[in-house]
Amino acid sequence: MSNTSLVRPLFEGPLDIVGDVHGEIDALCNLMKQLGYSDDGLHSDGRRLVFLGDLTDRGPDSPAVVDLVERLVSTGTAQCVLGNHDLNILLRHRKYDNDWFFGHTFLHEGRIVPQKLADEAIRESVPRFFRTLPLVLERPGLRVVHACWMPQMVDVARQGSNAKRLYNGYRKLIDTDNERRPLLDDTDRDLQHQNRNPVKVLTSGIEERLDSPQWAGGRLRHLGRVSWWKDYEDSEVCVFGHYSLRPDMSNASCRAVCVDFGVGKRYEERVQPDFEGQYASKLAALQIPERRLVFDDGSSRLLSDYEASSLAVSSTTGIRQISNRGLSLGSIPDQTADWGDIERFAYTFDGYDHRKDVSDCGEISRRVQGQYKRGGAPMATVTDLRIALFFEARSAHHTGEQPGKARMKYIRAIVESIRNSVEAFRQ
Repeated sequence: MSNTSLVRPLFEGPLDIVGDVHGEIDALCNLMKQLGYSDDGLHSDGRRLVFLGDLTDRGPDSPAVVDLVERLVSTGTAQCVLGNHDLNILLRHRKYDNDWFFGHTFLHEGRIVPQKLADEAIRESVPRFFRTLPLVLERPGLRVVHACWMPQMVDVARQGSNAKRLYNGYRKLIDTDNERRPLLDDTDRDLQHQNRNPVKVLTSGIEERLDSPQWAGGRLRHLGRVSWWKDYEDSEVCVFGHYSLRPDMSNASCRAVCVDFGVGKRYEERVQPDFEGQYASKLAALQIPERRLVFDDGSSRLLSDYEASSLAVSSTTGIRQISNRGLSLGSIPDQTADWGDIERFAYTFDGYDHRKDVSDCGEISRRVQGQYKRGGAPMATVTDLRIALFFEARSAHHTGEQPGKARMKYIRAIVESIRNSVEAFRQ
């Protein structure tokens, strides 16, 4: 791996992998003290810091965060990958929450969000640092990326050395392809740019069309994020940020671990009239090899604590759950199984816990059924297949009737596709 590639070697030894900072300089300084680092990033036990990107925007002092991280990286005491907020500044794309970089006040719900504004010197120095950052860091058994691990996109990034050039090259290619497809609507065109551009995928993840647009980030959004980590089954642990979990949310149901606990939303907490200085959101670092999360308020939690409560029992049915990673061929019904056996298996995966609401499960079920009608064998992720099977079980429960012969043929096709996927993974 070249040190100029967009995929670079990750530090050896013990690490503290820090989630999205978003301009919260006090939280970052507090976290470094909790972890035992000096102001110059040195640790008595030889530990080193790795930052997951999104250093800027929303918080009170993005320039101070960038200055600190750049200083640590330049002295070899830290590493950092590029996040989507950093990418927007690198590309000089004006967004809802990066007005500080362009020298303008940030307004949220009509209230001024106090921030240090960039001058011309900062507008030159910050993108200059971001140009030096990789998209991925990796070592045997451990991967670091801001938003999403997708092998084919990582392979493309390995061949690149300039994120801005790679982004613009793919943008032009996708624009050309879209021009040849006049029936695409604006949402489809946006989806093409999001899911086909390797820089976009690695820094902001995979997205899908929403059934109903949602207001977020200062605009109406027609695309929603896909929880790719629920289908991640590689042996290497992947650490990422971006998705802004609650500190109490299950975080380790698979080998991909999110370390973003919403510190980028502190600006929303601070502008509330009843705010008294206690934050719900936190800045965290994942300690490797300890697999312990340490927060800026001094609290900590082992990932095993999350694992113990992670989807252990369905909130809908009370039935013990089996994760995709925990599936074995012996746990999947065969082609001779009756509806009772299939129904029990269906309930080992609560679709409602994996999607926002019932309509999401219904849409996935319709998509899988459409694939079956077109080709006979549903081709989808294991998660989507299990959501479709769960939805069939819930539908039968609500009607009070067992599926008929035609429906059972479709249901068995889902089960067989799950079995084939698990069998292929085990080989």
